[in-house]
Amino acid sequence: MIVKRIRISQWRYLALDALILALADIAGLLIRFDMAVPRDAVTSTLYAMVFTIPLRVLILAAFGMYQRLWQYSSVRDLIVVTAAVSSSYLASMTFVMILPSLSWSRGAALISYMLGLGLVGASRLHTRLRSEFANHKAANGRANGTDSSGCTVLIVGAGS
Repeated sequence: MIVKRIRISQWRYLALDALILALADIAGLLIRFDMAVPRDAVTSTLYAMVFTIPLRVLILAAFGMYQRLWQYSSVRDLIVVTAAVSSSYLASMTFVMILPSLSWSRGAALISYMLGLGLVGASRLHTRLRSEFANHKAANGRANGTDSSGCTVLIVGAGS
């Protein structure tokens, strides 16, 4: 679902996504060329990153990635992450193809896409898991400093 008004309430995720996308682009380039990247590929990729990373972050924002409560995320949110990252990479590749002054290795872009999708998804899943484990600890009585090994259970209908 695309949000009509772009509102950013989680700036740390925006900064984290920009960093993840930049690192994914660099890692994609290194993997594509087996760590021996030609100088012109480095120059053109870094030049393209100046334009494509803000474009991708803007598309992620349009999908509402920076106004969700990620500690309550579900499978539907995972679908939104996949759609947002996929759309952002498609738009970036289209942008690079339209402008002749920009170039980006298609192989490096594909590797970058896979890394970016995995890492952006993992950053959101980390928030969900951290929240889930905190709730589990609280339910088991470990959050308040006690050392109980379980939660209170009422068994109805047990006995004769």
